[in-house]
Amino acid sequence: MIKMPHFKKYFKNARFLLPVTAVLVVLLVSGCGQLGAKTNKGIDLPEIYVGTEGVDAQFAPDTIPKATTEGSVHYALLIVSNKGAAGVDPKALTILARDDGAAFKFEPAVIDSGNIGIATLPGKETNPSGYLDSIKVKATANDLGGKGAETNLLATVCYPYRTNLTANVCIDTTLGTPSFQKVRKPCDAEKPLVFRSQGAPVAITKIEPRQASGDGYVVPKFKIFITNVGKGRIIDKRGIATACTDDSKNADKEKSGVVSVDIVGLKDENLKCTETEKTITETSADDYILCEYTGTDLNKDLGVFVTPLSIGLSYGYKSTSAPVHVSVEKGVIQQS
Repeated sequence: MIKMPHFKKYFKNARFLLPVTAVLVVLLVSGCGQLGAKTNKGIDLPEIYVGTEGVDAQFAPDTIPKATTEGSVHYALLIVSNKGAAGVDPKALTILARDDGAAFKFEPAVIDSGNIGIATLPGKETNPSGYLDSIKVKATANDLGGKGAETNLLATVCYPYRTNLTANVCIDTTLGTPSFQKVRKPCDAEKPLVFRSQGAPVAITKIEPRQASGDGYVVPKFKIFITNVGKGRIIDKRGIATACTDDSKNADKEKSGVVSVDIVGLKDENLKCTETEKTITETSADDYILCEYTGTDLNKDLGVFVTPLSIGLSYGYKSTSAPVHVSVEKGVIQQS
């Protein structure tokens, strides 16, 4: 088992964590006590923590005429938005502007910390309606030998992101204790918690509680399932600078799918987990980590109660925008 970073220190220093009021709301709407709205599709969270998107970059429709000619110069508008919960430093982004028919030359083709020109990209935690900005990109239609072409404008963005969840879990210190009468309990410590999203492209979709017994105390364990719920790919967060560039099409394959488990905390204490980095295959039932409470203070006379379980994940993510179709027709090319 691997010991996670200290719970209190992590949550004190991490900028991406939920505001205090938001944490209280999350605790009220999630957990085994059925305190919030719950359907067969998952526990409902506050609106800012709903959704499967993070950062997006795409060419604005009609930013280039639907029909243009060889040699034409256009200044295309690239819309960059953050539709997720967590904020992102714009200088951590890399964006590749391209077209699938090789009909345009883009300047700049690669947008990164040196030329992005965006000061801030907050998430819904601080700006509930989301946030967007724009970048101008010079797009020159290539000389296609008078043949013209049909092409699609595309933008691929690579960025670091985080997923955070705080949910009430049920602790039952009486499990396994003989009882001669049926007792109504305030919550069910054996019932899984199911979630749809947390306002990020990677989500904790299920928490399955487990429990073992020590000498006069119980040991809670949690099987935490992690899923790529977005439309892109999980990439190594240490390779974001090269994952989107032309000459590194295969650079992100080696550690594709790697999610860092930054913190799993219960009762203000960090848990020991089987892994601090988990490769999400998206095809396996093994896309989970198992975390265990190591304290001995959950004595068997404490009864049944709920307490917050907090989880923090970080990763890199890569996604490509919806295509914007353009026809490039035969034109008059100026000879230099």
